[in-house]
Amino acid sequence: MPKEVKDIKLFLELARRKDAKTARIKKNGSKLIKFKLRSSRYLYTLVLNDAEKAQKLTQSLPPGMFVIFIWYLRFGMGVRDTGHCFLELSLIRRIQGSR
Repeated sequence: MPKEVKDIKLFLELARRKDAKTARIKKNGSKLIKFKLRSSRYLYTLVLNDAEKAQKLTQSLPPGMFVIFIWYLRFGMGVRDTGHCFLELSLIRRIQGSR
């Protein structure tokens, strides 16, 4: 079940719990940055507009957690074609430390 979190401190408290497994960081072409935290029961989502806050939040995730970075790149298909193709790049990183 998904739940949206509005507070950064609450999101960090949820990330420090034992049942928190992975964190996904999605960056769209726009300025929105989404943090998705998978726990045993819920998928928590935090949406940020500020890139500096997102960088600080990424650095303050707990050690030992798997972090998946996902970027969306937009490519035009041609002059006459109105559709767009999205390329998803993902990078998986494990934050050093024991859990």
